Amino acid sequence: MLQLGVTYNTRVIGVNPPNPQGTLRADDLGDITLNGAVDRTSGESLDTSDICGTTGAPQNSAIRYDPSYVRLSDEDSPQLVYENTVLYRETESDVLVQSDQALIQGSSINILPVQSTAVRSSQQTSLSLSSSGYKTVKQLKPGANIIITTNIPKEKWDKLLPGYVSVDSDPDTSNKVKIKLGDPPGEVPWRVRCAITTDGDVTVEDGQVSFQQNGGVGRAGTTEHTPDSNTDKIVIPNGKWTKIDNIAGIKHGNTEETVPVEGSNNVEGDGVILEYTIRDDTGEEVEVNVEAAYDPGNEEYVGEVGFSDDPVGDPIWMELRTDAARQLIEGGVEDGPDILDDSNYIDTFRNADDVRPLVGAILGMEDATLQTTDVAGRVDMKVESGELSLSIDDEDRSRIIKKGETSEIEFDVTAMGEMEGSENVDLVVRDSSGQRIDDIGDRADRQTLAGVDGEESFTLTWEPDWDQIDDGEYQILVEGESDQAFATVEVFQGGNIRLNVTIDDATSPVDYGDTVETNVTIRNVGDTDADDAQLDLSMAGQDGPQPQFDLAAGENTTLALEYDTQEKLNPTDTGEKTLKATWNGESTDTETVVVERPDIILDPQAEDLTAGEDGQTQTFEFTLGEDLTADDEISVDVSDTSDAVEYDGNDGSWTIIQGDGTEVSPDLDNGKVTYKVGSDDSEGDTIRFQGSGISAASAESDIRYDVEYRVESADSYAVQNNGDTASTSFESKDDIVKIEILDAESPVEYGETVETNIRVENVGSTDAEDVQLDVSVADRDGRQPEFDLEAGEETTITTNYDTSENLDPSDIGRKTLEVTWNDESTDTETVVVEQPDVIHKPYVENVTATDGNQTQAFGFTLNEELEKGDEISVDISDTEDDIRYDGNDSNWTVIRGPKSAQVTPETDNGTVTYVAGGEETEDDIIRIRADFVNASSAEPDTRYDVEYRVESAGPYAAQDDGDTNSTSFEST
Repeated sequence: MLQLGVTYNTRVIGVNPPNPQGTLRADDLGDITLNGAVDRTSGESLDTSDICGTTGAPQNSAIRYDPSYVRLSDEDSPQLVYENTVLYRETESDVLVQSDQALIQGSSINILPVQSTAVRSSQQTSLSLSSSGYKTVKQLKPGANIIITTNIPKEKWDKLLPGYVSVDSDPDTSNKVKIKLGDPPGEVPWRVRCAITTDGDVTVEDGQVSFQQNGGVGRAGTTEHTPDSNTDKIVIPNGKWTKIDNIAGIKHGNTEETVPVEGSNNVEGDGVILEYTIRDDTGEEVEVNVEAAYDPGNEEYVGEVGFSDDPVGDPIWMELRTDAARQLIEGGVEDGPDILDDSNYIDTFRNADDVRPLVGAILGMEDATLQTTDVAGRVDMKVESGELSLSIDDEDRSRIIKKGETSEIEFDVTAMGEMEGSENVDLVVRDSSGQRIDDIGDRADRQTLAGVDGEESFTLTWEPDWDQIDDGEYQILVEGESDQAFATVEVFQGGNIRLNVTIDDATSPVDYGDTVETNVTIRNVGDTDADDAQLDLSMAGQDGPQPQFDLAAGENTTLALEYDTQEKLNPTDTGEKTLKATWNGESTDTETVVVERPDIILDPQAEDLTAGEDGQTQTFEFTLGEDLTADDEISVDVSDTSDAVEYDGNDGSWTIIQGDGTEVSPDLDNGKVTYKVGSDDSEGDTIRFQGSGISAASAESDIRYDVEYRVESADSYAVQNNGDTASTSFESKDDIVKIEILDAESPVEYGETVETNIRVENVGSTDAEDVQLDVSVADRDGRQPEFDLEAGEETTITTNYDTSENLDPSDIGRKTLEVTWNDESTDTETVVVEQPDVIHKPYVENVTATDGNQTQAFGFTLNEELEKGDEISVDISDTEDDIRYDGNDSNWTVIRGPKSAQVTPETDNGTVTYVAGGEETEDDIIRIRADFVNASSAEPDTRYDVEYRVESAGPYAAQDDGDTNSTSFEST
């Protein structure tokens, strides 16, 4: 959370006006490229697009915070900027670096381009930067260069980057620097990786990871975080803390996600890994590695923490106690082990001369910075400071009090942190001029704290002398020795109307021309009824509705209001605007609403052409996103075709197919065709026109051409929307077959057929002969049907994919069905292949208790065919000594089923196995009988469980061995 605007020094005497709005925005920087980069393994040349998975070099933005108030000098109130992993303040004459860089850490090159369009203007906002992780990691040969676009001078980069790399200015561009990667430090090769970083407003699609406050699923990301208090949780992975007063403890905990860990020494299993660096202004630096996992082989929790003061050296490892490792994996961060606490390790720091000074260095740091560099698994971190932070309860931060109605005004306060000894926390009251009005020990309050360990809450009380108190606002200061917190109390005179206005919500963003819907709550906090009160609603200084209402003393009401942007604002009033609700010029609340310029051109399209042919027609179309006026013009730029496609410049060769336009005019010297809007063309209408006599004789097949639709004039939006563009493209192809999977049977059992209906359309101008569709599931080819399809025609093809013929028995679960033509047109669908149940309807006959010689029948029904030798066992071990079965083969008989089947008893192991004869088919009922069953020891009305188990079943062996089905019988 970032407090925008200036925060005034609370210790000055005078009137502090409200904090003004500031602006937080993303500015385009440029791209990030690699030069001379060679893959150490393959020898291939690499660029950042290969590492980041982008089309071309990834673009990068800076996040810039401007206080947005009148400044005497930029030197006194510089802008705050985050770019290329560095936080700095920018003045007219210099760049003042606030944090270290994460671009090059040891031998790791971390390319972290920020891609954001955020623009925010208010007194308080937050911007979370997160990433879906490092996609690709490559090892480089020495000699590569990384070129970044930056506003930080080369000389600053020289100081920021480690000494084993060098920095040059780019001779071609003034705002770029070239970082030369010579030999990497130590024996570790250069490793380059990339994580595209976006702001929290970007929708995260399936498969991506969203990083949340208090920890994140680890892979990558860069987030700057200044804690609200000295005891707070960090935003990770790749989070950063700055200016930690002094570190008293670092706790870790995980309650959600683990990953397979193959850590150093003895840490293997499912767990977490975390690396971070702690440094202070003196240059003291300690790298910390935390690893913990559950080892299933040894059925124990293991964990180690490594400390190092050498960024390229191996850490010194300390083994965590089993209970500490377990708490790190299974417990929350509040109860997690403190890695700076000697008692959490098997060996103490006192016995480790190399570790003890490193831990001591961390505990001795002041104004420290902590930055994570790599995280795997979900890890929460809590840094505990040795000083107290103070906060006032939210409900007490802003109070409205009627003069004389109470003798005491209470403020609930919480102190957090660790403190030995004692500390006074005072309540100080000042009037609007800044004059202190109550002395300590007189009518204000003091709390003396002693030995705080974590958190302590208490109440401070102001006892106002109402004879000395006037109407107005009073500033409340809760002041300790290391921190302070603020509140306000507004005092009003009885017998007056006093309304408090709050905007609950407002529609944002809205297109210009749409309505902003808002709910405004008004509370009468006075002691007099309000009759015919008026609320004034405005936006961007333009008045809106002014509803009147009555409101009794002590009551509240909510008004639902609408602000019409087209009626009240100008077309130029786009961007972030202030919505303001005011009563009587005294009580006001504001909300930021983003008014967006409307998109006039929606869903632009251009028809494909057939390469090598003359005399073709081509259709262009788009949908109107707004109402336009007659004779407004929208052009289509086709200049990208160059000489490959020739259009006819005769007006008669262009025809309006759909729409009320008055004409279509070709201007091919300028590479465009213009549509003139008609009086009945309106929002939502589809406009379609066609050119004829088009030659693509010089066009090669499979070439794509860009087409740009452009608003040339639009009277209603003339100032900002002329030049509004929307782009599409088309291809020159031989014949163009489009594929769409209409439906696919799912789920299916392995062994069954996936029936799929496919729509195939020839959208080209050439007949397609011997068209072949490639049908596959899980990348395993199936049938490849062939057919002919005339130009402009479509057909539906039904295919059957045999899972038993084309898949393996192990291909179970969600699989991708893919239909492809000529490696060009593809459609996919997900189908679920389920493993078959080999047996169902298990059966077993009851026995008579105390009878020493009887028969008992067992059986089941088959869902699938069996092959000779397949085995299905019957587990009767639950009977123990109550019922005894004869172990002689001759006393077990197949009484229903193939005569070739056999029964093999292993009564010592409590099982009887049915061995298939190979003639069994689906839906066959199998029954076997046991002779000489002795239940003489069985008690009446006792139930025994019987489990049928597939031991082997031909083609289903891979996934169905162990398939079970259970039933039970009674001794009656």
